[in-house]
Amino acid sequence: MDNNLYNANELDLLRGKLDDLDKVTEKLKELIQERTYDIRYYKDILFALDFVDFSRKLYYKDCEYSYYEYIKYNMDRYKEGQVQSRAVRLIDDRNA
Repeated sequence: MDNNLYNANELDLLRGKLDDLDKVTEKLKELIQERTYDIRYYKDILFALDFVDFSRKLYYKDCEYSYYEYIKYNMDRYKEGQVQSRAVRLIDDRNA
């Protein structure tokens, strides 16, 4: 009987340790997920910064303004409500 009691106690201890490991594993999964989101977020920021820098260097053919200036101009128009639709066909009226 003592052997069965010893085995039952040991089994209870092992179950407790397994429950603790499950909690730690779940916490680690959450941390990994958070880091994955952080990495994706910072990659998006780096891409956006590269995009802005690159768009400042590209100029329209036969024009004196860059893609950056064109996009900024139209973003400002959109924010001011001069462009109503989200599906906007942006028209550059600087040359008009």
